[in-house]
Amino acid sequence: METQSQLEIAHLLNYITKESLDEIDPKTEEIARMLSGLKSSKK
Repeated sequence: METQSQLEIAHLLNYITKESLDEIDPKTEEIARMLSGLKSSKK
C-alpha cells in the first residue's frame, strides 16, 4: 500500500522512529482492509 511505503521512507530518512512505524503499521493495514472491503461492496 502506498501509505506503508511512504511510512517506510519516512523512517529510513529519520523523520519517524521505528517505534512510531511499528505503532502506525497495524493501523494502516486495518484501514487498507476496510477500504478494500468497501471497494468490493460497491461493485
